[in-house]
Amino acid sequence: MKNIIYAKNIRASIYKPKKCEIISINGITYIGGSNSIKEYSEAVLKNSADIEQIISRAMEVEKMIEYDAFSIKEDILLRYIKLGEILDKMGIVDKFYSNSECTCMIESLDDLKDDSFEYFTSPENKELIDNSILDFVNDFGLVGVNDIQDYFWGVNSLGELDNFTISIIAEPISLIVNDICCFYSFVKHANPEYDMDFDIKVSLYCNQNKVWKSEYVFKSLWHLIRYSLVSTLTSDGEGLRQCPQCNSWFIPSNPKAEYCSAACRNRYNVYKCRKAKKENQ
Repeated sequence: MKNIIYAKNIRASIYKPKKCEIISINGITYIGGSNSIKEYSEAVLKNSADIEQIISRAMEVEKMIEYDAFSIKEDILLRYIKLGEILDKMGIVDKFYSNSECTCMIESLDDLKDDSFEYFTSPENKELIDNSILDFVNDFGLVGVNDIQDYFWGVNSLGELDNFTISIIAEPISLIVNDICCFYSFVKHANPEYDMDFDIKVSLYCNQNKVWKSEYVFKSLWHLIRYSLVSTLTSDGEGLRQCPQCNSWFIPSNPKAEYCSAACRNRYNVYKCRKAKKENQ
Protein backbone atom coordinates (compact mmCIF):
# COMPACT_ATOMS: atom_id res chain seq x y z
CA MET A 1 0.00 0.00 0.00
CA LYS A 2 1.47 3.35 -1.03
CA ASN A 3 1.03 6.74 0.57
CA ILE A 4 -0.90 8.56 -2.16
CA ILE A 5 -3.97 9.81 -0.35
CA TYR A 6 -2.75 13.35 0.22
CA ALA A 7 -1.07 14.03 -3.12
CA LYS A 8 -1.93 12.52 -6.46
CA ASN A 9 -0.11 12.88 -9.76
CA ILE A 10 -2.82 14.85 -11.55
CA ARG A 11 -1.51 17.88 -13.42
CA ALA A 12 -1.19 20.70 -10.89
CA SER A 13 -3.60 19.38 -8.28
CA ILE A 14 -3.18 18.36 -4.67
CA TYR A 15 -5.66 16.40 -2.58
CA LYS A 16 -5.81 17.48 1.05
CA PRO A 17 -8.00 16.42 3.97
CA LYS A 18 -10.93 18.71 4.69
CA LYS A 19 -9.76 18.94 8.28
CA CYS A 20 -6.60 17.78 10.04
CA GLU A 21 -5.77 17.32 13.69
CA ILE A 22 -2.87 16.44 15.96
CA ILE A 23 -2.56 13.17 17.84
CA SER A 24 0.14 11.62 20.04
CA ILE A 25 0.86 7.90 19.57
CA ASN A 26 3.64 6.13 21.50
CA GLY A 27 5.39 9.38 22.28
CA ILE A 28 5.29 10.69 18.69
CA THR A 29 3.15 13.69 17.74
CA TYR A 30 1.43 13.10 14.38
CA ILE A 31 -0.69 15.27 12.17
CA GLY A 32 -3.24 13.92 9.70
CA GLY A 33 -6.81 13.89 8.45
CA SER A 34 -9.35 13.93 11.30
CA ASN A 35 -11.42 11.03 9.96
CA SER A 36 -8.40 8.84 9.23
CA ILE A 37 -6.89 9.45 12.66
CA LYS A 38 -10.22 8.70 14.35
CA GLU A 39 -10.55 5.38 12.51
CA TYR A 40 -6.94 4.45 13.29
CA SER A 41 -7.20 5.40 16.96
CA GLU A 42 -10.32 3.29 17.43
CA ALA A 43 -8.59 0.35 15.76
CA VAL A 44 -5.60 0.65 18.10
CA LEU A 45 -7.86 0.80 21.16
CA LYS A 46 -9.65 -2.36 20.00
CA ASN A 47 -6.31 -4.11 19.32
CA SER A 48 -7.53 -4.95 15.84
CA ALA A 49 -5.37 -7.42 13.95
CA ASP A 50 -6.55 -6.32 10.50
CA ILE A 51 -4.92 -2.89 10.62
CA GLU A 52 -4.39 -2.69 6.86
CA GLN A 53 -8.12 -3.05 6.16
CA ILE A 54 -8.88 -0.40 8.76
CA ILE A 55 -6.36 1.99 7.23
CA SER A 56 -7.92 1.43 3.81
CA ARG A 57 -11.36 2.21 5.21
CA ALA A 58 -10.01 5.30 6.93
CA MET A 59 -8.59 6.56 3.64
CA GLU A 60 -11.96 5.99 1.93
CA VAL A 61 -14.00 7.91 4.51
CA GLU A 62 -11.59 10.83 4.63
CA LYS A 63 -13.18 13.93 3.16
CA MET A 64 -10.71 15.20 0.59
CA ILE A 65 -10.49 18.54 -1.18
CA GLU A 66 -8.80 18.99 -4.54
CA TYR A 67 -7.20 22.34 -5.33
CA ASP A 68 -4.76 23.80 -7.83
CA ALA A 69 -1.59 23.96 -5.76
CA PHE A 70 0.62 24.98 -8.67
CA SER A 71 -1.22 28.26 -9.20
CA ILE A 72 -0.48 29.35 -5.63
CA LYS A 73 2.98 27.79 -5.29
CA GLU A 74 4.53 31.13 -4.28
CA ASP A 75 2.03 31.49 -1.43
CA ILE A 76 2.78 27.95 -0.27
CA LEU A 77 6.52 28.66 -0.48
CA LEU A 78 6.26 31.83 1.64
CA ARG A 79 4.11 30.11 4.25
CA TYR A 80 6.69 27.31 4.52
CA ILE A 81 9.45 29.87 4.91
CA LYS A 82 7.38 31.56 7.64
CA LEU A 83 7.40 28.28 9.52
CA GLY A 84 11.18 28.30 9.19
CA GLU A 85 11.32 31.82 10.61
CA ILE A 86 9.35 30.68 13.67
CA LEU A 87 11.75 27.79 14.26
CA ASP A 88 14.79 29.98 13.58
CA LYS A 89 13.77 32.50 16.23
CA MET A 90 13.66 29.63 18.73
CA GLY A 91 17.13 28.45 17.70
CA ILE A 92 15.76 25.16 16.35
CA VAL A 93 17.06 25.55 12.77
CA ASP A 94 20.73 25.85 13.74
CA LYS A 95 20.28 23.08 16.30
CA PHE A 96 19.61 20.52 13.58
CA TYR A 97 21.27 22.09 10.57
CA SER A 98 24.52 23.93 10.06
CA ASN A 99 25.05 25.45 6.61
CA SER A 100 22.34 23.14 5.24
CA GLU A 101 24.14 19.99 6.39
CA CYS A 102 21.85 17.51 8.10
CA THR A 103 22.87 16.63 11.64
CA CYS A 104 20.01 14.21 12.35
CA MET A 105 19.09 10.98 10.56
CA ILE A 106 16.15 8.74 11.40
CA GLU A 107 17.08 5.11 12.11
CA SER A 108 14.03 4.03 14.14
CA LEU A 109 10.66 5.31 15.33
CA ASP A 110 12.29 6.12 18.68
CA ASP A 111 14.26 8.87 16.93
CA LEU A 112 10.97 10.65 16.13
CA LYS A 113 9.65 10.67 19.69
CA ASP A 114 9.16 14.11 21.17
CA ASP A 115 11.61 13.51 24.02
CA SER A 116 14.25 12.21 21.57
CA PHE A 117 13.95 14.65 18.69
CA GLU A 118 13.41 17.68 20.99
CA TYR A 119 12.15 20.09 18.33
CA PHE A 120 10.99 22.52 21.04
CA THR A 121 12.51 24.20 24.09
CA SER A 122 9.38 24.46 26.23
CA PRO A 123 5.76 23.25 26.27
CA GLU A 124 4.70 26.70 25.09
CA ASN A 125 7.08 26.51 22.13
CA LYS A 126 5.81 23.04 21.25
CA GLU A 127 2.23 24.27 21.20
CA LEU A 128 3.16 27.20 18.95
CA ILE A 129 5.12 24.97 16.55
CA ASP A 130 2.44 22.26 16.43
CA ASN A 131 -0.40 24.72 15.84
CA SER A 132 1.56 26.67 13.20
CA ILE A 133 2.22 23.47 11.25
CA LEU A 134 -1.41 22.40 11.75
CA ASP A 135 -2.57 25.70 10.20
CA PHE A 136 -0.28 25.12 7.21
CA VAL A 137 -1.48 21.55 6.71
CA ASN A 138 -5.13 22.54 7.01
CA ASP A 139 -4.59 25.19 4.33
CA PHE A 140 -2.42 23.23 1.89
CA GLY A 141 -2.24 19.55 2.90
CA LEU A 142 0.48 17.31 4.31
CA VAL A 143 4.04 17.98 3.18
CA GLY A 144 5.01 14.48 2.01
CA VAL A 145 8.07 13.98 4.22
CA ASN A 146 7.40 10.31 4.99
CA ASP A 147 8.89 9.20 1.67
CA ILE A 148 12.00 11.42 1.57
CA GLN A 149 14.87 8.96 1.65
CA ASP A 150 17.47 11.61 2.57
CA TYR A 151 16.08 11.78 6.11
CA PHE A 152 16.37 8.06 6.86
CA TRP A 153 19.29 5.78 7.60
CA GLY A 154 19.08 2.15 6.52
CA VAL A 155 15.53 2.44 5.14
CA ASN A 156 13.89 4.38 2.32
CA SER A 157 10.81 5.74 4.07
CA LEU A 158 8.91 6.02 7.31
CA GLY A 159 6.58 3.27 6.12
CA GLU A 160 9.40 0.75 6.32
CA LEU A 161 9.84 1.61 10.00
CA ASP A 162 6.18 1.33 11.04
CA ASN A 163 5.11 -1.40 8.58
CA PHE A 164 3.02 1.06 6.57
CA THR A 165 0.42 1.76 9.25
CA ILE A 166 0.06 5.26 10.69
CA SER A 167 2.57 6.69 8.17
CA ILE A 168 0.03 6.14 5.38
CA ILE A 169 -2.45 8.60 6.87
CA ALA A 170 -0.32 10.96 8.98
CA GLU A 171 3.10 12.58 9.28
CA PRO A 172 5.20 13.03 12.44
CA ILE A 173 5.52 16.70 13.30
CA SER A 174 9.13 16.07 14.29
CA LEU A 175 9.86 14.90 10.73
CA ILE A 176 8.09 17.94 9.28
CA VAL A 177 10.13 20.17 11.59
CA ASN A 178 13.28 18.41 10.37
CA ASP A 179 12.35 19.25 6.78
CA ILE A 180 11.44 22.86 7.57
CA CYS A 181 14.81 23.33 9.27
CA CYS A 182 16.63 21.81 6.29
CA PHE A 183 14.72 23.97 3.82
CA TYR A 184 15.02 27.20 5.78
CA SER A 185 18.72 26.62 6.38
CA PHE A 186 19.18 26.48 2.60
CA VAL A 187 17.31 29.78 2.21
CA LYS A 188 19.16 31.39 5.11
CA HIS A 189 22.72 30.31 4.31
CA ALA A 190 22.57 29.86 0.51
CA ASN A 191 25.28 27.20 0.68
CA PRO A 192 26.61 26.63 -2.88
CA GLU A 193 27.67 23.08 -1.94
CA TYR A 194 24.11 22.01 -1.10
CA ASP A 195 22.02 20.50 -3.89
CA MET A 196 18.24 20.85 -3.82
CA ASP A 197 16.77 17.87 -5.65
CA PHE A 198 13.08 17.47 -6.39
CA ASP A 199 10.89 15.55 -8.81
CA ILE A 200 8.46 17.47 -11.01
CA LYS A 201 7.62 16.34 -14.50
CA VAL A 202 6.59 18.86 -17.13
CA SER A 203 4.89 17.87 -20.36
CA LEU A 204 2.67 19.39 -23.02
CA TYR A 205 -0.87 18.40 -23.91
CA CYS A 206 -3.47 19.73 -26.31
CA ASN A 207 -6.90 20.54 -24.87
CA GLN A 208 -10.26 20.20 -26.62
CA ASN A 209 -9.85 23.65 -28.17
CA LYS A 210 -6.54 22.54 -29.69
CA VAL A 211 -4.58 24.86 -27.42
CA TRP A 212 -1.27 23.65 -26.00
CA LYS A 213 -1.07 23.57 -22.22
CA SER A 214 1.65 22.71 -19.74
CA GLU A 215 1.14 19.77 -17.44
CA TYR A 216 2.98 19.66 -14.11
CA VAL A 217 3.09 16.37 -12.24
CA PHE A 218 4.41 16.23 -8.68
CA LYS A 219 4.02 13.66 -5.95
CA SER A 220 3.66 15.95 -2.95
CA LEU A 221 4.02 19.48 -1.60
CA TRP A 222 7.60 18.64 -0.65
CA HIS A 223 8.55 18.63 -4.33
CA LEU A 224 6.36 21.59 -5.24
CA ILE A 225 7.81 23.79 -2.48
CA ARG A 226 11.33 23.17 -3.71
CA TYR A 227 10.35 23.73 -7.31
CA SER A 228 8.72 27.01 -6.28
CA LEU A 229 11.91 28.15 -4.55
CA VAL A 230 14.10 27.29 -7.52
CA SER A 231 11.61 28.89 -9.91
CA THR A 232 11.52 32.05 -7.81
CA LEU A 233 15.29 32.33 -7.44
CA THR A 234 16.03 31.69 -11.11
CA SER A 235 13.18 33.68 -12.68
CA ASP A 236 13.49 37.03 -14.41
CA GLY A 237 11.97 38.66 -11.33
CA GLU A 238 13.76 39.66 -8.16
CA GLY A 239 13.54 36.32 -6.40
CA LEU A 240 13.45 36.27 -2.59
CA ARG A 241 14.37 39.25 -0.43
CA GLN A 242 14.66 39.71 3.30
CA CYS A 243 12.94 42.75 4.78
CA PRO A 244 15.51 44.95 6.63
CA GLN A 245 12.85 45.94 9.18
CA CYS A 246 11.20 42.67 10.27
CA ASN A 247 13.67 40.21 8.65
CA SER A 248 10.81 38.31 6.98
CA TRP A 249 11.35 36.82 3.53
CA PHE A 250 9.13 38.02 0.70
CA ILE A 251 8.80 37.98 -3.08
CA PRO A 252 8.95 41.64 -4.27
CA SER A 253 6.12 42.89 -6.45
CA ASN A 254 8.51 45.27 -8.23
CA PRO A 255 12.31 45.46 -8.64
CA LYS A 256 12.63 48.50 -6.34
CA ALA A 257 10.81 46.98 -3.37
CA GLU A 258 13.08 46.82 -0.33
CA TYR A 259 10.50 46.09 2.34
CA CYS A 260 7.85 43.40 2.66
CA SER A 261 5.12 45.99 3.30
CA ALA A 262 4.42 49.72 3.48
CA ALA A 263 4.16 49.39 7.27
CA CYS A 264 7.71 48.02 7.53
CA ARG A 265 8.99 50.76 5.20
CA ASN A 266 7.37 53.44 7.38
CA ARG A 267 8.71 51.91 10.60
CA TYR A 268 12.22 51.82 9.17
CA ASN A 269 12.00 55.45 8.01
CA VAL A 270 10.81 56.52 11.48
CA TYR A 271 13.72 54.59 13.01
CA LYS A 272 16.24 56.30 10.72
CA CYS A 273 14.75 59.71 11.44
CA ARG A 274 14.91 59.25 15.20
CA LYS A 275 18.43 57.87 14.98
CA ALA A 276 19.58 60.88 12.94
CA LYS A 277 18.02 63.33 15.42
CA LYS A 278 19.71 61.57 18.33
CA GLU A 279 23.10 61.69 16.64
CA ASN A 280 22.74 65.40 15.90
CA GLN A 281 21.93 66.32 19.49
